Amino acid sequence: MTNFNEEKGRGNRYSLELRYAYAMGIEKLVIPKSIRKKLTKSTTYRWRQEDAEALFEKMQSMGQSSQTILALSKNSDRRQAEIHAYMAMRMVLILRTTKSKEAYKRLLKKNKQQIVNTLEPYQDDIDLRSVLKIIGLKKGTYDSWVEDSKFKCYASWQSLCAKKHTNQLTDEEIKTIHDACLDPAWEHWPLHAIHSRLLQDGRLSCHYTTFTRRHNEMFPKRRFEVPKQNKKGVSASVPNEFWHIDITKYKTSDGQKASVYMIMDNFSRRILAYKVSRSTSDKFIVRELILEAVRPLIGKNKDKEHQLDLISDAGVENKNKVVSDLFIELNEKIGLNMNHKIAQFDIPESNSMIERLFRIIKGQYLRRLDPPSFKHLKATIDDLVHEYNYVRPHYAHAPYTPDQVYNGLDNLDLKGMMEEALIKRRKVNKNCDCTVCDCRQ
Repeated sequence: MTNFNEEKGRGNRYSLELRYAYAMGIEKLVIPKSIRKKLTKSTTYRWRQEDAEALFEKMQSMGQSSQTILALSKNSDRRQAEIHAYMAMRMVLILRTTKSKEAYKRLLKKNKQQIVNTLEPYQDDIDLRSVLKIIGLKKGTYDSWVEDSKFKCYASWQSLCAKKHTNQLTDEEIKTIHDACLDPAWEHWPLHAIHSRLLQDGRLSCHYTTFTRRHNEMFPKRRFEVPKQNKKGVSASVPNEFWHIDITKYKTSDGQKASVYMIMDNFSRRILAYKVSRSTSDKFIVRELILEAVRPLIGKNKDKEHQLDLISDAGVENKNKVVSDLFIELNEKIGLNMNHKIAQFDIPESNSMIERLFRIIKGQYLRRLDPPSFKHLKATIDDLVHEYNYVRPHYAHAPYTPDQVYNGLDNLDLKGMMEEALIKRRKVNKNCDCTVCDCRQ
């Protein structure tokens, strides 16, 4: 057995066992306190920065691994000591290769069956609590994994006893998630939109986190990643407080260039007006769109103090006399309190919200459908605007669509739906037809 009292080996160098224990962070488990007190802080700090895997390989090549194996044993039997330490070192070296603490925890959970299969046969020969401490696993968590691994409940997607874990989703709910995620009509939708649509239709009532976990288990490879947004924009508290207008360009398969003009509401994300044209930077199209967007508000604005700001960039199609005269006309003749703001000039915020809308339109619709001509592009824009406004729920107001939020129709009793679904789920799980588990005994 390793004698840690001889902390320095030949050539006045510290033994590899000492360095390895500190590199693994298990020095308190295997090194006597009297030895640890003799070591300087600078030395132990340097050891903690060393590569544990490289040290272990070096120990193996020098035939020293068996000495450290013996140091971890709770008894003097060499074979039992080797079993004990081999499992501890091997598992920690494999599992602690991840960088972050959260990633390491996820990896432990992902490999829980392998951990149980490795430790259970030798539980009488090892100090289980010490091994679990080295691995970084709580005893209660491990015991739960052992219990779950004993029986495979065929009435449960997660192989958990449906009678004991009654809050888990039923097979019917799992099938609903599976079918919805494979629905060709929704293949370009993000997960939050699919979840919200199922919630609105009454086909599924569960939390979004539960939905994504079950989805990731069935489809490990994510369909697409949403890029992080660094731009800061304005944020409205009610509809018709801020509007955004912008233009984007698109080239069809046959080489025709088109410009897509749009106005959207900041609060609800609803597209209020749009036009597809071959004209680039057309100030008259901008005027036409503004008139189309404000037409439903004429005669309805009773609160004269309510201000509506239209935010745009400083493009020539937005900043010109035609648009300026239109705002004067809307305010003086019609009575709207409407102002034109240039992003990052009149206000510090950007026009990023509508830029994000164009990224959705291009990335999730146009590049996928690839309209072959200008005519097809116009038809595609018509269809996607209808889906975006009226069919596809928006993440900002899940589970509602932009049109529902804009018109104040966001009144579902979500709490009541969840409670009702939970009662039904418990009843189904308690009466499952599984005959494998011991829950019937």
